[in-house]
Amino acid sequence: GIFLADLSAQSSTLFDFVFRSLALGPTSLPRAGIQALSDAMARPVPAGAIRLNTAAARIGGDNAVHSADGGMVRARAVVVATEGPAAVRLLGGELVPKPEGDRGSTTLYFGFEGRAPVEEPLLMLNGEGKGV
Repeated sequence: GIFLADLSAQSSTLFDFVFRSLALGPTSLPRAGIQALSDAMARPVPAGAIRLNTAAARIGGDNAVHSADGGMVRARAVVVATEGPAAVRLLGGELVPKPEGDRGSTTLYFGFEGRAPVEEPLLMLNGEGKGV
C-alpha cells in the first residue's frame, strides 16, 4: 500500500529508499494502537468540536459541511480526503483538475493468539504466496 501502484510502475531508486527505511529505520506503531494517533490529534480540540459517526452529505461553497442527519458545520477550510466518486458527490460536480485515474488500496490486518514467533524487530514476508 505505500506506492498504491504496481511495483513495475515505480522507480527502483524510490523502492530501494522506502524498503531500506522500513528495514533499518524506527518504523513502528504506537503501543496503544493506530487509534492513538487520532486521539492525540483530537486532544487539543475543544469538546464537541469533532462529530463522530456522522456522514457528510455535501460541502457548500461557503465551507459549510452539511451532514446526512440535517446538521451543518462551518469551517475556515475543509479538507476532502476520500475517493474520487465520493468527492464529486460531496462537492456537487466534477473534480478540477480531474485525477488521471483512481488508485484503490486494500489493507489487511492479521493477528494471532500467543507469543510472537520471533523476538527481533523483523518484517516477515510470505515469499511463496501469489498475493491477495
